[in-house]
Amino acid sequence: MIRSAVVTGASSGIGRAAALALAESGWQVALIARREALLEALSEEIEARGGLAKSIVADLSNPEQCAGAIETARSRVGGTPSLVNAAGVARFANLAEDSPESVAAQIQINLVAPILCSRAILPWMAERGGGHILNVASVAGITPFAGASVYGSTKAGLLMFGKALAAEVRTQGIRVTTLVLGATDTELWDAQSFVPSRGDMLRPESVAAVIRDVLESPCDTSIDRIDLMPPKGIL
Repeated sequence: MIRSAVVTGASSGIGRAAALALAESGWQVALIARREALLEALSEEIEARGGLAKSIVADLSNPEQCAGAIETARSRVGGTPSLVNAAGVARFANLAEDSPESVAAQIQINLVAPILCSRAILPWMAERGGGHILNVASVAGITPFAGASVYGSTKAGLLMFGKALAAEVRTQGIRVTTLVLGATDTELWDAQSFVPSRGDMLRPESVAAVIRDVLESPCDTSIDRIDLMPPKGIL
């Protein structure tokens, strides 16, 4: 059976690591992100290791591009699909100091885009008789942090979206998992004013190993949610 994974945010961080881990396990991967050069470099790296990867340049801050990216993925990779919604942005600031543009971008990319990408891939999954959607959420969605009111709200919404979607699609053989992450060492932190010790954070490669294991779990099981934290807990 051909297994294919559509990974958003694949140009860096968790998305990139997940694409590499899945390709190394024999998955065909469709890589979705804005930065073409980084996508092409990752695609070449995967294919140099004997895998199959297709790059799809799309800006998920544009709602119209979400469905288009999934349709392109469907035409370029076959098999029963999984979707890893790993794209995400954050600006940690008190709401009074945040900009309307930043608020809108976080809501669109962290919440609306996963919803629209999931909506777009459901017909493909239904046609194949199954599939798996994995949403990358955050501990900020279950724990209130000052300076993360917008980001935390988007991740809380993503958690509820996963729960409700799972209830809708279980009988179709489609599984939905929400991965609630503690602080992870990605470029999301590069522009923040407060950064915990990066040495104490989760590594993207460790998160990717969990993502791969979830997607490869037996089809007669459903992993609805995993909370994955650094050894020191909330940093």
